[in-house]
Amino acid sequence: MRYFEVFLTRPFKQCSEHLETGMLRKIKPRVRLFQKALPDSGGMKVTCLATGFYPRHINMTLFRDGQPLDSHQITGGELLPNGDGTYQMRKSLEVSTDDLKENYQYTCKAEHLSLDNRLDIPLDYEPYPGQKHVVVVLLIALVCLTVVIIIFVFVFCRKRCMANNRCLRIHQGRKKCLDEGEQGPSSEHTLLGSSSSQSVEVQRRIEHQRPQDISTPATAEQGPDTPAQNGGHHAAGEQQRQTKQTKKDTCSG
Repeated sequence: MRYFEVFLTRPFKQCSEHLETGMLRKIKPRVRLFQKALPDSGGMKVTCLATGFYPRHINMTLFRDGQPLDSHQITGGELLPNGDGTYQMRKSLEVSTDDLKENYQYTCKAEHLSLDNRLDIPLDYEPYPGQKHVVVVLLIALVCLTVVIIIFVFVFCRKRCMANNRCLRIHQGRKKCLDEGEQGPSSEHTLLGSSSSQSVEVQRRIEHQRPQDISTPATAEQGPDTPAQNGGHHAAGEQQRQTKQTKKDTCSG
């Protein structure tokens, strides 16, 4: 008798323990309300998804501006198992383009044994269909415009710098040329003056060495310059002025 009692009562106890554990096991659902664009109709599909809950019974309701939606407007609602022993359920609503213009507020409410209070889930905001593409295009255009502006500023500054350097070199060359033109005649005048003084000194020495029987006084020979000498000095000065003017014209050109 004891042998049969052991083999009969032990499985019964194990089964009752598993049943009690399963009945007491409660896992809260993860609920999310999101939207997805419908390219064909241009509308949106609003979906409420609850997953990872246990036990399997759950109550989900979609609301629009605080009003529950009729069951014929809702698709889905099937209870599906997950691989870890929990369950999932989703309900969806197709929103037309006209309803999108009304800017309705959609919410999802879930009730489960693991929840002390009812969950109120707001809609996860996503841009209106086509707005994503517009935002991407605007960002690309902004980046391209920035690159073009940077390149234009770089090229403009480089050309301006090169022009300034060229003008500076031209100005320095003209200034040097003018300085040389001003210094040239003065040096030539100095050389002419020194050579004339040397010739006068030589002439005086020759006169002192002449015989005393020269009837013409020395003072008369050392008198003022003759017209020929004055003409030579005048021609030399004219040539110096022409040379200076030629250098100035060359520098200004």
